[in-house]
Amino acid sequence: MKRSRSGKATRAAVEAAPGEYAPPPRVSTQAPSAGLPQPHITLHTTELHEGPIPHYTELAGYGQVQADFPERIMRMAEENAAAERRAILEAPRYQFNEQLIGRLLGAGYAFATLGASVALALYGHDAVASILGGSTIVLVTVALVTGKKP
Repeated sequence: MKRSRSGKATRAAVEAAPGEYAPPPRVSTQAPSAGLPQPHITLHTTELHEGPIPHYTELAGYGQVQADFPERIMRMAEENAAAERRAILEAPRYQFNEQLIGRLLGAGYAFATLGASVALALYGHDAVASILGGSTIVLVTVALVTGKKP
């Protein structure tokens, strides 16, 4: 960079040689001079759309393809929303029914196994009856108390 005797940068210093630092040009309110680089601003935009229906410009494009497409898309979105609301409202009832059926089947299994262990004990198979009955009581109790499969 060239400097004058006073230490100020000269006009030639603005045009630096390749590889040297050149300060950015100053923005001025004066008319642009020929040959000097002009500052410019580039604006980039990004648009993100998320939802059950397409962006309004895309929806209008579907309308250009076939006139009833936007109406059909809106109807489909409304039916989908109604189905989701129905599923959310019915989910607790289905969960209750599932838990009730599981507990009833578990109790039925436990009573059947205990009945089999009593029958084995009556026919003289005490060791097998105690193992079958004891393991059944432990497993069913663990499943009912913790709510998890053993």
